[in-house]
Amino acid sequence: MSLKTKKIIAREFLLFLLCITITGFVGLGTYLYNSCKINKVEVLKKEITLEKIIADSLQRSISIEYDEYGIPIKNKLPPPIMLELASKRKLIQETTTKLEKYSVQVLSSTEQIRLSLIIFLISLSCVFLFRYLFYGIRWSLTILKEK
Repeated sequence: MSLKTKKIIAREFLLFLLCITITGFVGLGTYLYNSCKINKVEVLKKEITLEKIIADSLQRSISIEYDEYGIPIKNKLPPPIMLELASKRKLIQETTTKLEKYSVQVLSSTEQIRLSLIIFLISLSCVFLFRYLFYGIRWSLTILKEK
């Protein structure tokens, strides 16, 4: 095998390794993205649980008084407890909305592999297409320079 052929094979192999490296970075990026999203989901689940416990304890502290016929009388609670309970319920609702948003954004392992494969094929196509364009332009320039 001549030196020129060995250089061509080495160049093609380096371009192929470049495509594999790009795919590895994309795979690592999606894995880190998923890890962050899963971590946020877990934190939000813990936050919701804690807020629900606090809201339940506030709800238990509210005692409903009944008249002699068993009909509830309006609560005679101070407004701060009612306001705090309402704010806890609102916070639980907002956190649940965030949780749903982050849960949708998490990619499954199949989607991660599919994304990496698509990026690999796209990068492989682009690198080899640009390579042919580069060599075609370089060959055309050398032909035009010859007299």
